[in-house]
Amino acid sequence: MTLIKLSEARQLVDFSLALSKRNNLNICIAIYDPHANLMAFERMDGSMLGSIDLAMRKAKTACLFRIATHVLGKLSQPNMPVWSIELSNGNLTTIAGGIPIRCNDELYGSIGISGGTAEEDYEIAKQSVDLFLNSKGLQK
Repeated sequence: MTLIKLSEARQLVDFSLALSKRNNLNICIAIYDPHANLMAFERMDGSMLGSIDLAMRKAKTACLFRIATHVLGKLSQPNMPVWSIELSNGNLTTIAGGIPIRCNDELYGSIGISGGTAEEDYEIAKQSVDLFLNSKGLQK
């Protein structure tokens, strides 16, 4: 399993910061390695205090389950396959904004964004990962 490097985690943070500024959002950004360890974290001035923890929960959830948090959220509703899975493992969430980072079909890490709407958080996370992979010439 390839580990994301600190320089790459910082690059993801920089992409996220640029995208959030373009959208006039004050966000928190968490980058995790594939073992669900925090690699990088950034809190923008003016971001909500609750976004600190939520960004980390989103990244951790996406890493542990290797699925976007909003997709896991759909699967964890009553009468669905993994109902209430967010209660497992501690500090998880199924709110949109956490996505796994895959390179060549291998888990490379994850990103969690919090501070906008759930949809805005997801879009910043997705676009940041796409920019990162394109800059490295990597495939998902």
